[in-house]
Amino acid sequence: HLVIPSIVAATLLSLSLSACSSPGPTENAASACTAYEALATAVSAAKISLDSSSTLEEIGESRDAVKDAYAELSGALDTVSADRQAALKSAWTEFDTAVSNIDENLTVPEAARELRDDVLKIEAAQQALEEDLSC
Repeated sequence: HLVIPSIVAATLLSLSLSACSSPGPTENAASACTAYEALATAVSAAKISLDSSSTLEEIGESRDAVKDAYAELSGALDTVSADRQAALKSAWTEFDTAVSNIDENLTVPEAARELRDDVLKIEAAQQALEEDLSC
């Protein structure tokens, strides 16, 4: 019964050590997936260990493993959410600035072409956010 909590602890330690550098959104999403897998493993181990032969100490250890894995996942999800919000804010700011600074001598089709990339950045950030929200 003690093997699974040890595996979860090792996984959590490796995740915390990797936090020393500044990961980007892709790495943060991968960390969230790893943390999710660690939680799933901890929950499965807890489910298996909860039987009539379990001691109170083993039950407490299972609970602690789930608690630690949940805390790691919760933090990882907060980071992914912050990444998505930052990307959307950045895309919006770029578009807003581009519209504010548009050359008044451009024709409407020229202005539209000039702003198209900025709108596409907002759309990409919106889609990434939508994927996270499972909308």
